[in-house]
Amino acid sequence: VMTTDPKWLPPEARPDEALQLMLKGRFRHLPVCDEGKVSGVVSIRDFSPKSSSLLDRFRGKSAAARD
Repeated sequence: VMTTDPKWLPPEARPDEALQLMLKGRFRHLPVCDEGKVSGVVSIRDFSPKSSSLLDRFRGKSAAARD
């Protein structure tokens, strides 16, 4: 099912903004739009502690550095 007026974020949005918007809206995917066109999609799985999280990539850390 496609949302008629989806929420989206610009490329310069912070990862915590994306996570907060997804949690508040109760959805798992969030388009990233640049100049009116979709340039990417953020998934709630990007924030999973079992994967290299988006927050760690944003901070410049790797999963290996956490271990």
